[in-house]
Amino acid sequence: GRVPGAAPAGRTIRLGTAGGVVSAPLYRVDVLRLGPVELTDLDVAVMPLEGLDGVDGLLGMDQLSRFDFRIDPAAGRLLLAHRRD
Repeated sequence: GRVPGAAPAGRTIRLGTAGGVVSAPLYRVDVLRLGPVELTDLDVAVMPLEGLDGVDGLLGMDQLSRFDFRIDPAAGRLLLAHRRD
């Protein structure tokens, strides 16, 4: 309900988490904007994020691997740059 334009994809995925393996429904998203970066045509898993107060979501390696990235923990930022292959 917090991702505008998300539509049920009609299937679920099993994910390994710190608390064990969970099943989560998938939703189809046409565009997800992360600042100036746009991710298009992706499926997102919707699941509770217990213990992660103030976190709206997690970006998986399936998407992060498309970018060169750096985490700046002091600033609380994820810096993305289009990969130069």
